[in-house]
Amino acid sequence: MESVTHVLARRLLKIKDKKARAVIGGQKLDSLISTIRRLASVSSLGKRRSKELDLLLTQLDAISKFRSDLVHRGATVSGNEIVSGNLFTAKTYEAIEEVRFKIEHIRSATSDLGAIYIRLSVFFRKKGDHTYPRRKYPHIYSPWGYKRLQPMNLLTRPQNKNQR
Repeated sequence: MESVTHVLARRLLKIKDKKARAVIGGQKLDSLISTIRRLASVSSLGKRRSKELDLLLTQLDAISKFRSDLVHRGATVSGNEIVSGNLFTAKTYEAIEEVRFKIEHIRSATSDLGAIYIRLSVFFRKKGDHTYPRRKYPHIYSPWGYKRLQPMNLLTRPQNKNQR
């Protein structure tokens, strides 16, 4: 995903590739998303394209945060759930939280990433280029499958599994 977002940012910058690489090269996805949003706000994208870009970046950011939490917090399997939390890294007891999810969440996020990649790849297509038209590829434009998971505070979460 970083590759397609870097290409998008370079195109929004509208400067030579060498200079663009000097400006945004090495940026990680979260800061790159922020850079793209700022560049888009001062670009002439039009309402439809601005809305599409915002939709894609919002979902990409949510999935990126999900991935980051899994990678940096780790995860364990508990029954048919996967649990990820910050028990060992939280600054205070009050900040301890966990997220419980199923493998379907990962599958949905993966599917969404595929659609985001394709939609960002064709974002700057020329008029008349009908690569991946909505009618022929409706799954690329379907509503997002991954929904952001809200972490539960470990001290205030329900203790009874039936209360979740």
